[in-house]
Amino acid sequence: MAAISRIFSAVFLVLISLLPVRAEIRTLEKLREAQVSRIVQLPDLENPTGIRVADGRIFIIEENSISIYSAENFRLIKKFGRRGEGPGEFKYPPYLIPQAGRLLILNFDRYFLYSLEGELLEEKKMPLNYNYWFFPLLPVGDNYIGFPLEPVEGMGFGHIGVLYNQEFQKIKKVYDPFPSLIPPPSPPPRPGETSRSFSKQNLEAIPDCIDVSVAGDKFFIADTRKGFHISIFDAQGNTLYDINKDFKKIRVSKDRREAYMKELREHPNWKNLNSRYKYVFKDIFPAFFSFKISGQNLYCLTHAKKNNCYEIVVLDFEGKLERQSYSFPLEPFQRLNETFVLYSSEFDIYSDKIFHLEYNYDLESIELHITDIK
Repeated sequence: MAAISRIFSAVFLVLISLLPVRAEIRTLEKLREAQVSRIVQLPDLENPTGIRVADGRIFIIEENSISIYSAENFRLIKKFGRRGEGPGEFKYPPYLIPQAGRLLILNFDRYFLYSLEGELLEEKKMPLNYNYWFFPLLPVGDNYIGFPLEPVEGMGFGHIGVLYNQEFQKIKKVYDPFPSLIPPPSPPPRPGETSRSFSKQNLEAIPDCIDVSVAGDKFFIADTRKGFHISIFDAQGNTLYDINKDFKKIRVSKDRREAYMKELREHPNWKNLNSRYKYVFKDIFPAFFSFKISGQNLYCLTHAKKNNCYEIVVLDFEGKLERQSYSFPLEPFQRLNETFVLYSSEFDIYSDKIFHLEYNYDLESIELHITDIK
C-alpha cells in the first residue's frame, strides 16, 4: 500500500499547452460554447492540485500549501502550509474537505482540523497508510466513513467501505469490497535479476464511478456498477434508502473510443501507461462519471453531450429530479490529467456554479473558470 501511495504522490505535470495565438478569440469561444460566466486570473498560484468551494471561500490546493480566496471578489485571503512533517506542514499533497464551518485536511497518516481562516486547531494520527488518494476519510456524525485499500481474497487489493470511530478504530463494514480503480504496479525484479517480463494488465478505459460524499449526519455512496444508483446511510452505517433512476443508456461509439485513445496517446505519461495496461472498453457508458453534493442537491455528471458540454443531472436528497442541464465544460478524460491528484478534485460545484482551474499559456497564469449550471 505504501508503494501505491508513493506512486500517486508523484502525480504532478503541467497541463497540455495551448497554441500561443488568438487568446482573446479563444476566450470568447470558451465563454460562448462552455457557458462560462466568468474567468479570473490567479497569478499567485503555481501548481494547483485541487479546488474546493464553501462558505463564501475558494480553497485551492497546491503541492504543499492551501490558498484561500474570497468567492465574492477573488482576492487572496491567506496562504498556509509548506513541505515538511511538523505541525501545519504537509509531507504530500493535502486533501481538503470543507465541512460545517471548518477545514479537514488529510495528509498521508495525519488528519488536520483548521479554521476557515487557515488556523490549525487540531491534529490526529490516521490509520497507518490509509490510502486517501482515491477515497478520503470523511467525518459523518461522530464517526468517519472511508474506503481503505486492503488485500481482498480473490481480488488482490480492493476498497472496503468501513466506518471508524473518533480514534480511527474500525466499527463495522458498511460496503462490500470492489477492485482498485488502477491495478497495482508489477513487482520489482527478484535479487540478481535485471528485469522481469510481465504481460499487460487489462484496465477499464471508461471505469465505473464509485464515490462517497457526506451531507450532515448522512453519507451517500454512488455506484454505477448498479446503474444510476446511490445508497444513503446514517452516521451509524445503517442503510436508509436507495436512489435508482432509469435514464437512457448511451453506447460507446467508435468515435468516442478513438477520441479516448487519442487523449491517452497525448498524455505525458503515455509511454509508461502503454507498457503496463491494455485498455478495454464496455459497450455502454456508466450511468455517470462523477458525483458531487452541494447544498441540498446531488449532482451526477453523465456521458450525454450537447454543444461541447456534458449533462448534469440534479436531484434532491430523496432522489427527486430537479433538472437536467448540459453545462459541464470539462472532458471526462481529464481525470487522467496529472496536475490533479484525485479525480473530482479538479472541479467543484457551489451555489449552482462549476469552479475549475486551467493554465493559460499566453498569460502564463492560472485561470479560475466559473460556469453557471443552467
